[in-house]
Amino acid sequence: MSGLYRTVYVGLCIVEVQLKQELFQNKAYQELKGS
Repeated sequence: MSGLYRTVYVGLCIVEVQLKQELFQNKAYQELKGS
């Protein structure tokens, strides 16, 4: 079972990183659009 938990944990980490990158890109895009 530990292997399964590890797979889920890694998947969540990847999703979190992707969400943070999307938020950062959206923020940068809005700043460029505003200026």
